[in-house]
Amino acid sequence: MGLTRRFYWFLTAGLLWLPFIALKGELLWGLFLYDGLLVSLALVDWLTLPQRDRIGVVRTVARVVFLNRPITVELSLENRSPTPLRLTVEDEPPRLLGETEARAEVVLPGRTKRLVRYDARSLIRGESSFERLAIRYRRSFGLAWRQFRQRSTQPLSVLPDLTDLVHAVPGKETLREGERATGLPGVGSEFEQMRPYVPGDDPRKVDWKASARARHMIVRQYRADRNREVVFLLETGRSMAIPWGVENRFDAALSAVLTVARKALDGGDKVRVFGIGDDLTPFPMARLRRDFHLLVRRINHLEPSDVEPHRLTLYAQVAQSLPQRAMIILFTDLALVPQDALWLSTLRILRTRHRVILVHMADPNLRKDRKILPNSPEAAAAFSVAGYFLETERRAVHVLRSEGIRVLVAHPKRLASDLLRQYETARQTGWI
Repeated sequence: MGLTRRFYWFLTAGLLWLPFIALKGELLWGLFLYDGLLVSLALVDWLTLPQRDRIGVVRTVARVVFLNRPITVELSLENRSPTPLRLTVEDEPPRLLGETEARAEVVLPGRTKRLVRYDARSLIRGESSFERLAIRYRRSFGLAWRQFRQRSTQPLSVLPDLTDLVHAVPGKETLREGERATGLPGVGSEFEQMRPYVPGDDPRKVDWKASARARHMIVRQYRADRNREVVFLLETGRSMAIPWGVENRFDAALSAVLTVARKALDGGDKVRVFGIGDDLTPFPMARLRRDFHLLVRRINHLEPSDVEPHRLTLYAQVAQSLPQRAMIILFTDLALVPQDALWLSTLRILRTRHRVILVHMADPNLRKDRKILPNSPEAAAAFSVAGYFLETERRAVHVLRSEGIRVLVAHPKRLASDLLRQYETARQTGWI
């Protein structure tokens, strides 16, 4: 049982008796009578309020939303009793929606329904759920109220914003078994057909035996390789939780992974993702374009942890789990990785059989600190530290490139587009 403000106003009004009681003590019985009557009315009001089964609240919300997009939550309120009631409903939005005002107060006549809405914005990527609803109701001029909590668990998935990705990376459904392969002509290792020579063709593609038989120049036409495997190694260590532009490193890397994965599936390649953290987290291979959204839902559960990954052991496990040559794209920060012979030998294991692109998620603040001439001890320290880390990055990039590993020095605003360009170049030049 709860008491309304109106009850306390009336109770406070009883204090007006005090001056009269001080003058004439016989009037004390009037104060007791007033207070007793007030409490009795409040008790009767509470006892005659409808039971909780006469109040209905149903929440309606999308199960999947995109990051940094508005979301509307609908609450359907129903008063099944004949008594007009004033309802106050408080929702418990998940942490993914940040600080959200989720409170509504309405007056419902008897046996009526009403729909109320509140707006929120998805601020954090991940998986969570709506939990309980708190409902409080009373009469419009009542002295008491009832309250109960209704468990209403509804899952919510906040995915990376893929709205623009669908238009930015167009493509057709990849081939299924039994369909004719009509791959893109260009540099590749898969033979497609013989055709007459046209000016501008590469002389190295001329088939001299076929040309002698046909008595005119014949060239071999190749198509871009299909069914290659593109493997992403996505670190989930604490360094990936560092802010990077408008988001953290992990979310930026995840968006880049999905951008390239969509393009790879459209081009007929297969996609695999491994989470590199305290342990190796493999995800099922995506083979067809229709597998893309399932891949998004699966890897959306990944979150940065508080520990750094065991890179050497896990990279070796990945190398052993890939039966054929693949294009491996791994994300890290070279300034925070131990630059020793053991780490380099592990990358050599990957590079021996596979094509490796290392995406160095450089800290843009280091370059800013290095450009500013120090005018204080704190600025001088930042200048010196930035110089040390930038020199470490430069040496690491030089060593990796000399080992045949492609290094993409990424920047927050261009990570997805630059990585997509690297992938397309590798496809067109036959690097994979």
